[in-house]
Amino acid sequence: MGLAAEDEAAIRRVLDDYLELWNRCNANACAELYDTICDLLAVDGTFLRSHAQIKQYYEDNLSGKYAGFPARSFEALGVRELGAGVAMLDATWEVYASSASDLPSKPLAKPIGNFVLLKNSNTWKISAARLMVPLPRSERGPELSRRLPRDRGRALGGASLDQAPRVRTLLPAPRAKPAKVGAAMDPERLRKILKAVERGELTADGAAEKLRTLPFKAFEDLGFAKIDHHRSLRRGFPEVIFGPGKTPSQIAAIASRLAENGQVVLVTKTTVDAYRAVAAVHPESVWHEEAFAITVGRANPERVGKASVLSAGTSDIPVAEEAALTAELMGASVGRLYDVGVAGLHRLLEHIDVLDSADVLVVVAGMDGALPSVVSGLSRAPVIAVPTSVGYGASFSGLSALLAMLNGCSPGVAVVNIDNGFGAGYLAGLLCRPSPRPRLGSP
Repeated sequence: MGLAAEDEAAIRRVLDDYLELWNRCNANACAELYDTICDLLAVDGTFLRSHAQIKQYYEDNLSGKYAGFPARSFEALGVRELGAGVAMLDATWEVYASSASDLPSKPLAKPIGNFVLLKNSNTWKISAARLMVPLPRSERGPELSRRLPRDRGRALGGASLDQAPRVRTLLPAPRAKPAKVGAAMDPERLRKILKAVERGELTADGAAEKLRTLPFKAFEDLGFAKIDHHRSLRRGFPEVIFGPGKTPSQIAAIASRLAENGQVVLVTKTTVDAYRAVAAVHPESVWHEEAFAITVGRANPERVGKASVLSAGTSDIPVAEEAALTAELMGASVGRLYDVGVAGLHRLLEHIDVLDSADVLVVVAGMDGALPSVVSGLSRAPVIAVPTSVGYGASFSGLSALLAMLNGCSPGVAVVNIDNGFGAGYLAGLLCRPSPRPRLGSP
C-alpha cells in the first residue's frame, strides 16, 4: 500500500527538525527525536546503542566540537515503508565550516543519512540512524578516512557495510562510553590460562573449560534489559528472547545487540509487529509463522543427533514448531510427525520407523495429554512431553494434560511446562549432542 501522504510528510518534518535543532545546538531536543530504543552510527564512526548514550553524545559535542558546523539544504532522497509503522528515509544535506550568515560558497562536506523510523501513538521517532560522508577517491587514504565499524553487519539500507563508502572524521572523535558490565574478568587468571596454552601445558579444550568457569558476568545493560553475551560460552547456546511483555522496539534492540555480537537470535511467542521492527534493522531476519518466532542468523549446518517432534493434533503444531525450530538452531537434525493423536492410534503405528530412528522424541499434546505415554511405550528413545493449552473448559488451559503427563505410567518421560515448546526443543538439542567432556581434574 505504501506510506500515507500525511505519514510521509511527518517523517520529512522529523528530519527538518533534526537539522534545525542541530543548528541551534539544542542537544536535549535533538535527542528527543529518537525513540526510547534506538541506535546511532555517528559520522565520526562512534556507535551509540541506546537513547541515553545518544543524548549524552549530543550534550558532550553539539555545543562544543560540533558548534560552528551548520547544516543547510536538506534533501530527502527517498521515503519508503518497510512494514506497518516502520519506514526508512534516505537524506543528504550540506555542512559548512562557518556559522556566519555569509556561508562559504562550497560546503565542507555533504553527509548521507539512513534513518529508520517507528510510529508509536501517531508520532514518528528515529529508531536507528547511520550517518556518513563519502570521500572522493583521491582522498581515501588511511590518514583521512576509515571504514564504518564492521560489527553493524548490514547498513540500515540493506547494503553490506563492506561496500559502504569510506568516511571522513570531520572533527576529533569523542571518547565512546563503554557498555556497562558486571564484575570484570580477572585479567591475571586469563593471562595464566593463555600462557599455559602457549607453553603447551594446556589443550585448547582445557582452556575453553577454564574460561567457561571464570568468575565473570559480562553483560550489556540497555536499561530495560541486561543482555548476557556469554551464555553461549557457559551453556552452548545464546540467550533467547521471550516475546510476551516486550514491545517491538525492545525486542528489536535486544535482537540487534545479540546479532551484532555474532550470536544466533531466536525470539519466541512473538508477533508480526515485532518481526517488522527486527527486519527494519536486520533484513536477513526470518518470520516463522507456524512457530510465532523470529530468527536472525543460522546455526552451524553440521547436524548432530536426531530429534523427532510429534503433535497429537493440528492445533498443537505452533508449540511443536517452536520445539522443532529450537532443536534445529541447536544443531539437531529434526523430523516432524503431526496429527497422530490417540483418537486415531493407527496414524501413529504407521510411523514406528520415525520413533525407532530418533535419539530423542518431543511429544506435544493437549486435551487428555495421553500421547507421550503411548509413544514412550513404543520407543527406546527418551521422551520429552509438552502439554498444550488446547482443549475445552475442563482442560483448564492445559493443566489437565500437564497432570496426565506427570502421572504417566511409562518410564523415560520428562515433562516441561504448558506450551513450553522452546524448553522441550532446548532439552532435545542438548540430548542430541555428544556427551560432554569430563571436567578437568576428573579421572
